[in-house]
Amino acid sequence: MRPIFVVIVNYRTGALAVDCLASLATMIDELRGGRVIVADNASGDDSLALIGAAIAQRGWSGWAELLALPRNGGFAYGNNAAIARVREIAPDFGAVLLLNPDTVASPGAVLRLAEHMD
Repeated sequence: MRPIFVVIVNYRTGALAVDCLASLATMIDELRGGRVIVADNASGDDSLALIGAAIAQRGWSGWAELLALPRNGGFAYGNNAAIARVREIAPDFGAVLLLNPDTVASPGAVLRLAEHMD
């Protein structure tokens, strides 16, 4: 099975993005070797520090990464930049799930979505 990636675009919602990551932490095996990429759209607040610290301190670096973008190009810009990163990591990826930073994923949600897409 091909890897699944999750993309979260952040703009000045660092705490929400951390909560979203925390909700995904129990579902990492469901990504089939994929990762979660948080694209920060040049928030200009403490989002980069907050998200980066959470990834480092909570041991999420094996499955989550923060992509600091040079400008706020909007939602599509952030998603496209993160998907370009996905293509670098795994050109043959299976799927990309786009989540808003205020999403709190229910247990098993990634697996159910992956099974549906399969």
